[in-house]
Amino acid sequence: MTEINPDKEDIEAIKHFLEEREKIKRIVGRIGGKPTRYERIINATFFVLLVISFIIPLIFHGQTMRLLSIEFGVLLISLKILYSLANEAKVAHFQFWILSTIEWRLHDMNNKITEIADELKRRIDEIDSDRREGKDGEGGGGDGRGRGDGDSSG
Repeated sequence: MTEINPDKEDIEAIKHFLEEREKIKRIVGRIGGKPTRYERIINATFFVLLVISFIIPLIFHGQTMRLLSIEFGVLLISLKILYSLANEAKVAHFQFWILSTIEWRLHDMNNKITEIADELKRRIDEIDSDRREGKDGEGGGGDGRGRGDGDSSG
């Protein structure tokens, strides 16, 4: 059986693939992970403003203050929902980009595997034709039964 000796290009391609795989693992790990510091600050700000908007009517009595406080609270909740939707859209776009990249890489690897399979088939056919030529007595140097000593006495 022949030994497979990868050349430098193959080794570099494997190293590049492993680096890309680790990079994608890190990126995908960040998606859906814990919120960043910036997101925590935004969330805390929304929460504090919302609490303040509901405490104000308790301090300042009056129908107008209650209505303004409720309207401001609803506005804050609406802004928070819009902010969350925008973040989800970014995450969805990023996930789509990653999946598209993975699909492209899979397609590329499929093409390479097909090329390798075609090359392997070509080489197997080449070896089979060489063996058939050897059995026909053309350059095989044997008796056709696998012996290469030229002795056909049995």
